[in-house]
Amino acid sequence: MNTFTKISLLSPAIGTGNVGDDFIELAVRRLLRDDVEYQRFSVRQPLTPADIEAINATDCALLCGTNLYQRDWHSALTPEMLAQIRVPVIPSGIGTSAATTAELKISAQTQAMINALHAHCVTGSVRDPHTAAVVRGVGLKARSREAH
Repeated sequence: MNTFTKISLLSPAIGTGNVGDDFIELAVRRLLRDDVEYQRFSVRQPLTPADIEAINATDCALLCGTNLYQRDWHSALTPEMLAQIRVPVIPSGIGTSAATTAELKISAQTQAMINALHAHCVTGSVRDPHTAAVVRGVGLKARSREAH
């Protein structure tokens, strides 16, 4: 079992007034042990070479849950940026949004990012059954908490 003591938080809460994203990041930080050091990086703007170097100096990067797995990709994270990150990038509590739960269609870019993110880690999590269905729709195994 790995013991992570230095973690990067990839967060959509940085630089916005989105209270929901703030709540999610705060919840993630509350779950960290007291001895865990963390640094925060925005996923709303491209990561700089210095950001990537700092992320690579940590044990892993947690992508703090937000509604990333939508029809269109609304994050500055790209497959090219992920390829430069050498530590696991773990999607944590990622969600989606749609007009109805029957709507599972996503763009090719969102599909590529879901595959790239999940190829970059051993495990990840989604926040609900709808998001699990979207992830399964791109060929990945996914279970939401309710599905246990």
